[in-house]
Amino acid sequence: MEALITALLLFIGAHSDLNVAVPHPAIRFVSQEEMLQLYFGDKRPIGANPQGMYDPYEKTVYLLSDWDAASSEDHSRLLHELIHHAQYHPLDYRKRYQCVSQMEAEAIKLTDTWRVKNGFPPWVAEDDLEKRAILTLYANCIGSHIH
Repeated sequence: MEALITALLLFIGAHSDLNVAVPHPAIRFVSQEEMLQLYFGDKRPIGANPQGMYDPYEKTVYLLSDWDAASSEDHSRLLHELIHHAQYHPLDYRKRYQCVSQMEAEAIKLTDTWRVKNGFPPWVAEDDLEKRAILTLYANCIGSHIH
């Protein structure tokens, strides 16, 4: 796992200006029920199905217990959470990001870069205008929680 985390952080560093010279986060594997509780608490939207989560206070990546180290698809989920780990590491991250949604938009775009380079479809396809519009709103902090 350590070698995979290092390789994914190197990818992040090569394709962004994020600081990846950071200690590795803790990795915890949890059930879908635990993930839902961590992610949403008691306010779960119907149909929610998070596959991973990063807790910046605990510096911990949470992945589902069925996460498979041999699966490149699952590697992309870990990569996405490692991007969040790198985003939160500068002490002045609030100067870089005006809202949490900007962080998510950046993480999705970078994850999609990795996915395409590794032969997978992006999470947000070029022709998916609705999702592209949502990403644009995220990137501009429209309808988002401001730090």
